[in-house]
Amino acid sequence: MRPWNYGVLGLVFLAAGCATFDVRTDYDVSADFSRYTTYNFADVPTHPTAVLFSPLNQERMREAIAAAMEERGYKQAIEPDLLVHINLVTTERQKLFANYNYSYWGPRNDYVINYTEGTLVIDLTDAARHKLVWQGVAVGIVKEGSRNVEQQIGKVVEQLFAKYPYTAGTGGERIAR
Repeated sequence: MRPWNYGVLGLVFLAAGCATFDVRTDYDVSADFSRYTTYNFADVPTHPTAVLFSPLNQERMREAIAAAMEERGYKQAIEPDLLVHINLVTTERQKLFANYNYSYWGPRNDYVINYTEGTLVIDLTDAARHKLVWQGVAVGIVKEGSRNVEQQIGKVVEQLFAKYPYTAGTGGERIAR
């Protein structure tokens, strides 16, 4: 794996318009989510080898996350209850497609597709206890140079936070949609 450490003209998971993501979330069942009403963004990545992506996409990601948090009643604060950590790591992948032609005269037509898989991780940590309380992970194909970067980032964040079950100050209530 290599960290995403240079400016990206565009970040898009899968093809524009029909993007699907492998989205997983998990949370600490012992965390008292009713205590959390404020948030802010962490200054550094949580993993020492993970580097935040381009400044433009970093800002787009922060704006999308801020909108998702505020939709759930959280307020951004200097001394927050929750810290938001954003990490993006990419991995170069290959997929082999084999065309088994069993005819006597025909050769076998195999081909390889090279692509970059991106893993976006959003961690919410309890700022007082320095403990992870929720994590959202989206995995998909990274496509550079898209024109709809902001929209695609918004879709990824929306899909992750659709699985975030809480609103600010409520311990067990799910957000109504």
